[in-house]
Amino acid sequence: MTESIRTENERAFYRRFGISLVEKDKSFANCAKGQLERRFEEAERILREAAPADRSKTLFAMVMGIGDGSFVRDLYKSLPKGAAILVWEPNWQVVTELSKRADISDLLEDPDFSLAVGPLEEAKSILEKELAKRVAMHNMYHAVLIPVPGFSDCYVKEAGDMIALFKKAIFELSTDVATRECFQQLNARCELFALSQLADNSVVEQLFDAKPSLDVPIVIVAAGPSLSKNAERLRDLKERALVIVVAHAAKKLVEMGIEPDLVAHADSEGGEKYTAFDKEGKLRFLVNAKSDIAIQEKYNGKLIYESVNLDLYTVPGIRKETSDFENGGSVATNLCGLFLTAGFKTIILVGQDLAYSEEGFSHTGEEREESSSDQMVTGIDGKPIRSRGDWIFFLRGFERLIPRYPDATVIDATEGGALIGGTKIMTLQDAIEKYCQKEYPITSWIEGLPKGTKEDRAAIERIAQKHKKDSAAAFELLKEAVTKNRIIADALRERKLGESRYSADCTRYDELYHVILTENDAPLLMEYCDDLLQLYVKEALSMESESDLSIKLDFEHSLFSKMQDRCEELLDYLGELFPV
Repeated sequence: MTESIRTENERAFYRRFGISLVEKDKSFANCAKGQLERRFEEAERILREAAPADRSKTLFAMVMGIGDGSFVRDLYKSLPKGAAILVWEPNWQVVTELSKRADISDLLEDPDFSLAVGPLEEAKSILEKELAKRVAMHNMYHAVLIPVPGFSDCYVKEAGDMIALFKKAIFELSTDVATRECFQQLNARCELFALSQLADNSVVEQLFDAKPSLDVPIVIVAAGPSLSKNAERLRDLKERALVIVVAHAAKKLVEMGIEPDLVAHADSEGGEKYTAFDKEGKLRFLVNAKSDIAIQEKYNGKLIYESVNLDLYTVPGIRKETSDFENGGSVATNLCGLFLTAGFKTIILVGQDLAYSEEGFSHTGEEREESSSDQMVTGIDGKPIRSRGDWIFFLRGFERLIPRYPDATVIDATEGGALIGGTKIMTLQDAIEKYCQKEYPITSWIEGLPKGTKEDRAAIERIAQKHKKDSAAAFELLKEAVTKNRIIADALRERKLGESRYSADCTRYDELYHVILTENDAPLLMEYCDDLLQLYVKEALSMESESDLSIKLDFEHSLFSKMQDRCEELLDYLGELFPV
């Protein structure tokens, strides 16, 4: 392997797992920790982006030092209404003197203000609790760490420790979000199933190629509680716009006799729930390669795949390279980003409330819901409206996405719900009259999309067999790693192996780790085990001492044993989908 290719592979692996090559002259734990620390680069990027001079979008500020209170008051004036401030002052004497000389009761009585006092070791639990409470999915891109002027000069070490604590909070939040969203093992199984079915279906690039121009309106219908207000008007869009309905809203429309052009689904679960009403499988689906296997099986031959994992698969003749596009976390934001990236000029959002109805309902036709993450946001009428943490995250996703496409028009025809910055507010009727008067042969485009050829099937089979071979080789290495690890851990525990001999006796074990995790010989296995690696990242960061090598090796043994089990499952599954 040449140096340039090796570097490219290392970068690709780092992007996926945040772990780089293990240095041969260091122990496993030291190397792992050193590499994992680099994951803070993402947190640093977030901090840079979230700390502009204009703080009108900062939703949470962590301030180091109380000063005389004036800096915090000035900061409040620059923040939007409802923004929270957490102040950490390491010196009790400063607070004592400040209470004698100035009145800060206005700050202390503010529900959005928190104060933690004392050395970091004493205040750490309070700070971590407040950070967990204040920094959530929807505002992690709008959280900033600010020192009171002069703080870093007085408390150099404390400032560094606080920066590390703040970055770790952002990092762990990102890790948790990724872990919750990916269900990685299930996702990988869905994606392999998609690969086995790909030649029988179409891909989204072919749909883009079928359009005669970029002026075809794209209507994205979500399941917000306001959908009942304007669902009937969707009948007027037949052959005048490409109407895509998220799976959650499909049942209501079909029961009304409205057949969408496509139904979108992108989760590895929930397929049966959202399609049970379509007993004969008449709908056509736009799915992600990670969509529930139940949907892929039911609608095989009537599916349009949004994408297949670009890192693992390149199938000649069946798909082209697709540029990355913004995904704000929901199916609707995903669709909006996909079609804006493809160059479409008009996107119309319907049922995209991102807030509760006045009666407290979260979705059309569903029971009332409540969530501990509920917060107030601005509605399209300018008045406060109650929303939920994950919806606010989707809202911010739209607001990050839309400004990137100034030549496109994104219309919010929801007629209710939260205000989505960057959209043009219109009723659905007005949007139809202005943007949806030209006719297009949309149904014939979709029905005429090509399927795969014999050559495509052969290419897919070659890819699958290569991954089977690579995964089988990795399985043998894992078995050896697990065995070697247990021998060393038992020897340490029984005092048969001195800690000073650890590096020499573990050389082969570290090399196995190096091959399995960094040589990229089995990328499919790495994807299949990504949730284990996410967990390992968190656990490794929390390890405070490496003095007890047997404990460390037990932890590593558990990781490799679980990877071995996963690898065996993966080989069985590959054998089912792609028998020799």
